[in-house]
Amino acid sequence: KIFKIETEFLNPKIPYRETITKAYQADYKHKKQSGGSGQFGEVHMIVEPFHEGMPAPSTYKINGKEYTMNVRGTDEHTLPWGGKLVFVNCIVGGSIDARVHPAIMKGIMEKMEEGPLTGSYARDIRVCIYDGKMHAVDSNEISFKLAGRYAFSEAFKKAGPKIMEPVYNVEVLVPAEY
Repeated sequence: KIFKIETEFLNPKIPYRETITKAYQADYKHKKQSGGSGQFGEVHMIVEPFHEGMPAPSTYKINGKEYTMNVRGTDEHTLPWGGKLVFVNCIVGGSIDARVHPAIMKGIMEKMEEGPLTGSYARDIRVCIYDGKMHAVDSNEISFKLAGRYAFSEAFKKAGPKIMEPVYNVEVLVPAEY
């Protein structure tokens, strides 16, 4: 007892968050064939740190290669654990159907919920999907969800990932008579 007050101390779970510090390009091809219709989905993306008021993506120079983006649409998602994920559609020529974008997004969100570094939530990231491939028969949602997930994971790990300083909410409860 401290100051004649019943005291209970609990070890807090540290609320780490992950983010990235630079832009990086990655692609992933998900291909699975096992009799009947298979699975096929290929996604090319660029990830970069996001902050409010950023201009729309136009050109990137990554590893000596230049990428030009033609923005078709932007979805901004406020994350339940804080921060944002901005999903930018830069696909030209319909190499990937717009109907698989939610599946790609779902794969990215799954990876952000269990950040690639420590398993903590990832935040403040902009993802530009700029290319990919589909197959008339074998392309489905699960194929693109997995392709999006693995491309994002690979890009995240090479985009200067960092752990952010944890921020705590502390609650102290004291009986009224004290």
